[in-house]
Amino acid sequence: FRRRHRSWSESFRVSAQDLGVAAAQRVYAPGRLSHSLFLFAALWGLWSGAGVEIQERFSAGRALARLQSAAFPVLVAVPSQLQLMLEWAQRRRAAPVDGVALLLISGARWMRERTPALQALFPGARIVEFYGASEASYIAWMDADPQAPAQAVGRPFSNVRLHIDADPLAGGAHDNGGEPGLIWVRS
Repeated sequence: FRRRHRSWSESFRVSAQDLGVAAAQRVYAPGRLSHSLFLFAALWGLWSGAGVEIQERFSAGRALARLQSAAFPVLVAVPSQLQLMLEWAQRRRAAPVDGVALLLISGARWMRERTPALQALFPGARIVEFYGASEASYIAWMDADPQAPAQAVGRPFSNVRLHIDADPLAGGAHDNGGEPGLIWVRS
């Protein structure tokens, strides 16, 4: 797949619009640019003008130390990294990280039962799960909620239209990934 400049810019614009002003602050991305989530985070930080710092080789201890500096209001991470940060902080009885205002989780399903522990580690953070695909960008997002059903993915981003078709084959076949009755359409 290949993304166009306009596609990236639209994703960043929608991030700022749907996630609020906290989304347009300096980003910490603890992963390699070869992973699409961290590439996205890096370009987002540059696009917003707020800046970005990348951690090429993930270390929970180093990531938490950098975040303790309060220089990174936005953290973009995958669930496995957050789990390692939680375990590291618990083992070392680390102090909460107060400077993170927005924590974005993607790349895999978040273990929602861990949300209270994550909120305790990042007490000032709004924790948001978002879903999509590298080639299509954002599709849906939700504030992390330990009570949410496991299959919940939240609401569509403002530039995504949803169409629910009771009979997806009526009037012509649509490739909807084998999921009957649900078709995502990007605007």
